[in-house]
This record gives sequence, structure tokens and C-alpha cells, in this order.
Amino acid sequence: MMVEIRSAQPRDAQRISILMAQLGYSVDAETVAARLERRDERREVFVAIQAGLAIGWAAVSLDDPFVEGFGARLEGLIVDENARSKGIGARLLERSETWARERGSTEIRVLSNVVRERAQGFYRRHGYDSVKRQHHLYKRLQEQNAVEIRRVTGEREFRALRELLAAYEEDLPEDLRHGSVPELSRLQSLYSAGNAALLAYDEGDPVGCVAVAALDRQNAVLARLFVRPRARGRGAARALTTAAIAFARENGFSRLRLDTHKDRLPAAYRLYLSLGFNDCAPYAAVAYACPTFMELRLQER
Repeated sequence: MMVEIRSAQPRDAQRISILMAQLGYSVDAETVAARLERRDERREVFVAIQAGLAIGWAAVSLDDPFVEGFGARLEGLIVDENARSKGIGARLLERSETWARERGSTEIRVLSNVVRERAQGFYRRHGYDSVKRQHHLYKRLQEQNAVEIRRVTGEREFRALRELLAAYEEDLPEDLRHGSVPELSRLQSLYSAGNAALLAYDEGDPVGCVAVAALDRQNAVLARLFVRPRARGRGAARALTTAAIAFARENGFSRLRLDTHKDRLPAAYRLYLSLGFNDCAPYAAVAYACPTFMELRLQER
């Protein structure tokens, strides 16, 4: 099937966001679209399109540092893991180099993490040489307000939980939705005693949720992890999941289980992996498409 290389458009943002997750970056589609809108003549983003979908992207920008002189920088390049070894990355790289050359760049540079040996091999095969090893140091210039995690107890909090669950259903692809949102009384019954629902607050505003419920005496299930798009990128999902793990451990469960979709929800899958969850056999039947089952061992009995 033919692959077209063209300039990225805001309509490609969702697919670019998904591909970014394969690079290890969690950037929502709205942010990607905004960055594409802000492009000027010093930056370009190319996408590889197959059957109407972006299966790869490359970002390149002009670079005029004070010390080294005028050149270009390849800011990122990724091809979907299911479409690699077909020459698509080489075409994206060639288009990026051509764009830089046409604008007078005399050289192009790319930074590659030392653990990405396959990527380094790719660049070397296309004429790139290692220049030097550097330490990249980081300092945050503006502190972000940390989210606050609270357990849902009162009626007002349960109403906020229900609103978030409705937003969660709307945010999911249609074939991954759970169905109707439980009524308030049902939520109050579900998440009391040995079960819990947790809310993430940003300056007093509930922006995310997660729930933990007993599956049996040894196993608990983590479900309904959601953060409103406007509050993403600030650690709320990680904070909610960490709090859910702590609740399950404190209540004596041996394992915490969940289901997600590692291909359709890659950012969530990477979050769970980073917290120690591993793929496991199905533990329950679900009514939505192709789930990925995962579990975290909390303690041995």
C-alpha cells in the first residue's frame, strides 16, 4: 500500500499523539494540534500517510546557535511499530534533510538516547556520526501546582465522581466504552467499605478519578482511571494510580488487576508498566473490544 509523505496538519494530531507515546512521551492530541498551529517558517513536521492515517512523523527545525553556526535539528522521528523496516523512516529523514538543505542549513543534528541502540544504528546507516557524549541537565523554571488526591465519601463528591465517569465514557473510543454510567446510589453502594473511589483535585476542582474494588479476598480491580484533557500532563493519572495501589496494599490484597488496551490507549499502558504492572491472563469477561489484562503483585500471602 502506498505511503505519502506530507506536511502534518492539525487533523493528524490524534495519530501523532499515539505515535509520540511509542517514543515514551505523553502528549495529548489537543496539545499536538496547538503546536502544529503555532509552526512558523523555522519548523516543519512531516507525516507518513497510509490509508488515510499517519503511521510516522518527523519534526525538523532550523538551528542557529551562537557558538556552532547555522544548521538544522531533527527534533524527533518515529514510525509505528507495526510499519517499521519498510523504508518509511528513511523517507521521513530524507524529506527532513531536504527541507533543511533548501533553507541553507549546512548540517543537521539529532539527539538519541544512549539506550536507543536501534535508532542510533538507523542514523548511522544514513550517514550520521557520533560527535560527542553530553549530559543533559534539567531545571524547572515554573513550579506546577500538585494535584491533591482524596477518597470519595460524601454525596457532593459522589456527584463529582459521576460527572467525571460520564466524561470518561465520552472520551473513550465508542467500542471501548463501558456502557451507561451508574446512578448516584449505585456508586455510593459500590465504593464504600472495602472498596474506594478517589478524586484528583486541581486548586479545588475535581479533574480526575479512579476506583478500586474487590474481585475476591486476594484480588482487587483498578478501574475508571480518567483525567480531564485540560488537566493532563501534570501527573494526575500517576498520582491517582499510586494512591489506588496504596489503598489496595493497605487493605490486604495480594494483587491489583486492571484492563486497558495497549494499542488504542498507549499512554495508559505505559503508565501501568512504569508502575510495575505486567500483562496477565484474562481474569473476567468484558463487554468492550480487545482488552489488555494486567496485574501488579502487592504482597505474597
